[in-house]
Amino acid sequence: MFKRISEDKSALSSDDKLFKKAKDAERLSRVFKEAYNEEKTPFDIIKMFNVYYEPIFREKYDDFHKRVNDLGSLEKIASRYEKMEDFLTDMALEPPEESAVKKNNDNTDKSKLVLSTIHSAKGLEWHTVFIIHVSEGCVPSYQSIGNDDSIEEERRLLYVAMTRAKENLYMLKPMMDFSPRNYMVNKGGPSFTEISRFLKEGDILKKYINYETGIF
Repeated sequence: MFKRISEDKSALSSDDKLFKKAKDAERLSRVFKEAYNEEKTPFDIIKMFNVYYEPIFREKYDDFHKRVNDLGSLEKIASRYEKMEDFLTDMALEPPEESAVKKNNDNTDKSKLVLSTIHSAKGLEWHTVFIIHVSEGCVPSYQSIGNDDSIEEERRLLYVAMTRAKENLYMLKPMMDFSPRNYMVNKGGPSFTEISRFLKEGDILKKYINYETGIF
């Protein structure tokens, strides 16, 4: 349909704008068809759409460079993934809250505290990282206990979190669990927490725990 409309110039000669829109629609249709290819990575697909939209941004917006930079940031995020399903899942769980341009223009103190989920931290690094609530029922979660595949996925996620630290890594566990979830699971009041099973693997506790302070 797009091809017939774009080639029939006589029918659209009285309206150049309509003809241009038909050509643009045909070009976008080609991008969609090319993107629908299982062999293409998320980066490949995002790159294709960025190439399509960049000239449109340049034509329609004075601040087009900011929008182009945001698309570039999306490309960088997509480059971490091999499958589009994984990319879309993480974007749905942890969508970007603000543009990368705004973050890059932020002149606030570089030593500021950054709060992040593990999903959002993928691909990022910090000098010092604190991982909180590294205990059974949280890492791994109650929902994963009893499911080998889910346990393995949570083990991988903890590894991702641990490797975000360049110099210092601290893993913290509260003494007591006062969460509503604990009340439902244990059918009672607050209970003592148990350290995550993942930290008992490979003699991690023996190698890294400070027994005087209880700090890893």
